[in-house]
Amino acid sequence: MKYNFKILGIGQSVPTNIVTNTDIESITNGSNADWIHDKLGILERRISTNDNVVTLGVESAREAMHDAGILPTEIDLIIVNTSSPDKVSPSVACMIQNQIGAECPSFDINAVCSGFLYSMELVGNLLSTYNNILMISTETYSKITDWGDKNSCFFGDGSASLVIAKSHNSNLDVTLGADGNGWENFNCDRNSTFNMNGKEVYKFGVKTLPREIKKLMDKLNLGIDDIDYLVPHQPSHNVLKETAKILNMSESRVCFNMGQYANTAGASVPMALYKLIKENKIKNNDTLLLAAIGSGWTYGVGVLKLDYK
Repeated sequence: MKYNFKILGIGQSVPTNIVTNTDIESITNGSNADWIHDKLGILERRISTNDNVVTLGVESAREAMHDAGILPTEIDLIIVNTSSPDKVSPSVACMIQNQIGAECPSFDINAVCSGFLYSMELVGNLLSTYNNILMISTETYSKITDWGDKNSCFFGDGSASLVIAKSHNSNLDVTLGADGNGWENFNCDRNSTFNMNGKEVYKFGVKTLPREIKKLMDKLNLGIDDIDYLVPHQPSHNVLKETAKILNMSESRVCFNMGQYANTAGASVPMALYKLIKENKIKNNDTLLLAAIGSGWTYGVGVLKLDYK
């Protein structure tokens, strides 16, 4: 199903505290800074000290609303995707709504790293009811990380927000999926830290991302040359490089931002989109391929013809 998806504004917020690979190496037995860079593409990540999912979400939302030129009272709906909330209740969305001064329905979803794609599908359907929808992706995986575990090197904290309205054109297609058979390969119990099987994450990524991308492109009769940029979740550089290779796509058309921010889970796709927009690497009517995999397993792929402001 096609959706009319106009981006009125976009914002990003990250902690000021930078943790390098060398820092990780010094605190985590068995970690190696060069291996982290070579295999994952990460040089550093932002780690919260005083921040949390709410404060980061508030700041990215405020930038997005400023970019859109609208007031909080003009927001009609808030959807937050997060898999690292500080509280079981209330929702992150309600706490952000309170802090920014909005007066609208607000709720959270959790599809882990695929959360932004799941949010896009929801927003596409809800634009017939709500005029201005604030999409917030916000994660602080540092708070559920065991810094003695080698997998502590993967994640960083961050948030990105979009203000969405109904476009005059049908410009977005999204397909979603899930496979609960893989749930144990990345999981986190309440009041605990995450457990991760990195090899299984890699295998699922290089199998699922190209397959789902090809399925959607075939459905839309698109070739790889019709895509201006791949805007993916950031599981690792090697997963993304292998995906580009399978698709016969130049790596120059893949947005990498793991080097600076690591894997920001559900915030990774909109943070990559923010990078492309703010660095003027994409323009209106460019065709963007958005893709993500996440714990669950979950996955999502979207084709967006950019309509920004």
